[in-house]
Amino acid sequence: MKVKFITLLVVVLCNESFHAQTTKEVSDDYLANYTSLNFDKLCQYYTDDSIFEDATMSYFSQDQSYQKPVGAKNIVSFLKEGFAKISNVNYAIKEQYQAGIMSFYYGTLHYDYEINNGGEPKTIQFNLPLAIVLKIENGKVIHHQDIADYNVWMEQYNKQVK
Repeated sequence: MKVKFITLLVVVLCNESFHAQTTKEVSDDYLANYTSLNFDKLCQYYTDDSIFEDATMSYFSQDQSYQKPVGAKNIVSFLKEGFAKISNVNYAIKEQYQAGIMSFYYGTLHYDYEINNGGEPKTIQFNLPLAIVLKIENGKVIHHQDIADYNVWMEQYNKQVK
């Protein structure tokens, strides 16, 4: 009886570490493509039911609404449009961990953003505190959630637009 229990325990522990490793590998690869703006490659990580969510974008809305695209096509289209004027992206990760099907990253997203400042193009640089939470199932990103500090973003914007 003890041998069967120990064997079962070893099998369970091995399977759990395999799933955590798979989640980490998928998450890390996905995040590398996300932060390098390789949106066409991101399609392979989504399903028709995948969700992309950044509720902190409600900061910019009077009624506190925000878009929440669902499905690979809609998410990639949303990202391409939203990141169209962004370049030189680097995500400096300060903390990360994976637990089961969840991956958590926290760091600073550094990027350049091109604006039209009185008819003249201008590049603004941002250092945005950002948490990214991913739910991974069967090698796919089922839910991507960004949580950004747009108070910091607005301070940086106002200083550089002058």
